[in-house]
Amino acid sequence: MKISPGVDHIHDFIMAAPQTGPIIQIMDDDFSSEVIDRYSHDTYAFITNPPGLSEWSISMAENKMANLAQWIGSKKPNSVLEIGGGNTWFGEVFCDRYNPANYTCIDPTIQHKSIDKRIAIFRDYFPSPKLGLQQFDLILAYSVLEHVPDPAVLLKGIRNYLSKNGMAVICVPDCQRQLITGDINGLIHEHITYFTAETLKQELDRAGLDIIEISSKNDLFSVLVQQKTPVLETLHLINDKEHFDRAAKSYGYLFNDFAHHIRSLMKSGTKIAFHGATQGLNTFIHVTGIGQFSFDLYDGDQTKAGKFLPAYSKPVKHVTETDYASHDILIISAMSFFDAIETQALKAGYRPEQLLPMTVDHLQKDLIS
Repeated sequence: MKISPGVDHIHDFIMAAPQTGPIIQIMDDDFSSEVIDRYSHDTYAFITNPPGLSEWSISMAENKMANLAQWIGSKKPNSVLEIGGGNTWFGEVFCDRYNPANYTCIDPTIQHKSIDKRIAIFRDYFPSPKLGLQQFDLILAYSVLEHVPDPAVLLKGIRNYLSKNGMAVICVPDCQRQLITGDINGLIHEHITYFTAETLKQELDRAGLDIIEISSKNDLFSVLVQQKTPVLETLHLINDKEHFDRAAKSYGYLFNDFAHHIRSLMKSGTKIAFHGATQGLNTFIHVTGIGQFSFDLYDGDQTKAGKFLPAYSKPVKHVTETDYASHDILIISAMSFFDAIETQALKAGYRPEQLLPMTVDHLQKDLIS
C-alpha cells in the first residue's frame, strides 16, 4: 500500500513448469538480485505487515500461535529459531508463554532489537554461518519458503539445524486453488516458487524432512516436520504441469472475458465495489485498465484505510464505512478469505446474487474442465 497512487515499477511476470518439482517464476539475474537484496534495505516495505503492527497481522499471528500450541502440547522447547519473521513480536509472545532458554530470530529485514534478553537477532539470510553449530528444538519458518531462489537450500538448512528430537513448522502458500481458478492474488513478484500439496511433500522428502502433520486453510499450508533418518534419495517424478496448463486458461479468462464483463457493467452505470485491497487486484486494475472507471475499494485491515493501490487513484475504505453495502455489485478480490468476506457482505445487506468472486469460478466454471 502507498500513501499516494502511482505505479513506480513494472516487471514482466513469467512462470514455468519444470519437468520435476513445483511451478516457478522465471526472473532474469538482475531482477532476482534486486528482489532478494531488497529485504536487507532499511526502506523495505512488507507486502503484509509483520505481526504486532495491525489488528489484522496480530489476528493472523495469534492463529499461528494457537496452531503451534496444539503441536507443542506439553513439550517445552528450550531453543527456538524463527526464520523470516520480520520483527520480534512473535518471539516475545512465545517467550512469555513458554519461557525457552533462548530464542533466535534470523531475517535480513529485522531493524529493531528486542527488550527480551532471551531473544538473539541476526540480520542475515538463512542458512547463515552466524548461527554456528547451534541445534534447535523448534524451528519456525512462516511464509519464507516461497521467497527463496532455491527452496531445497532452506529446507536442508532446517533439517541440519534441528536437534535430534526437534520439530519445525513451515507455512507456505497453497497455490492449487489459485492456479485452477485463476486467482491472480496467488502471483506475487517476491514469490519465486508455487507449491501444491504434491510438490511440497516431494520437496520436504528430498530435503530429509518427515511430515508429522499437514493442513491447509485460506490457501496456506501449515506443516509440522521432523528429521528423517536416514535420508534416502527419492525419484523426482512429480511436477505441476497439469495445474500450470489449467492456470494458463484461467488467467486468460480473467484478463479477457472477466475483465470485459466488468468493463461492460461499469460502462452501463452499474455501481461496483471491490472487497480486498490486494496485490492481485492492483495487477488486475493495471493490466485491464479498469482504473479509468470510478469504483470503491474496501478492506478489513484498518491500516490500509486512506492508502492507495498504486494502480488506482481512489483511496481504500474500511469495511465499516456506511456506504459499504450501497453498491449494485461487490467483487470479492481477496479470494483466500472468500467465505469470511461473503458472510460479512451478506450480514451488511448484500444479496447473494450481488457478490461476484474475482476468479474463473463465476461465469464459466467449465472453462478449466
